[in-house]
Amino acid sequence: MIYRCTVSLSSRFIAPLLVIALAAACAPSPNVDVTPVRGLEQRVTITVSRGLQPEIRWSPDSGLGWLHVGRNDTREQVWELKLTDSTNSIRQPVRYGVAPSGIAAKPAIPLVPGAEYELSVGRVEMYRGSPMITQIARVRFRVEESK
Repeated sequence: MIYRCTVSLSSRFIAPLLVIALAAACAPSPNVDVTPVRGLEQRVTITVSRGLQPEIRWSPDSGLGWLHVGRNDTREQVWELKLTDSTNSIRQPVRYGVAPSGIAAKPAIPLVPGAEYELSVGRVEMYRGSPMITQIARVRFRVEESK
């Protein structure tokens, strides 16, 4: 795990104890739950099939904790899957509007042929005891009916 703390020292005469104190300040506190975000060093590729109820896939094949679809022209959220824990148990493939087994979701708003949407995916990580969503990829797609 890497922790970064940048300190600018304008004088070369600063006491060595100050440098030690600054280094200690950059270290994580034992009372703070610091969980590194996993998988962000990898590029995530998302594919969305054709149709009004497209199939959504991503690579590399890892679990997600958040999937969000919004319509670009109206900025309307049309569907979302969101976990409240850090299990990141959303597995592919996901069919638009169909919540995977054991995952609650509001009903999806029907997709409109010809409209452009943005799909975002992320992971849920625990930060100080609370779930935090980290977006890892997004893609825009236009809805075309299946032939």
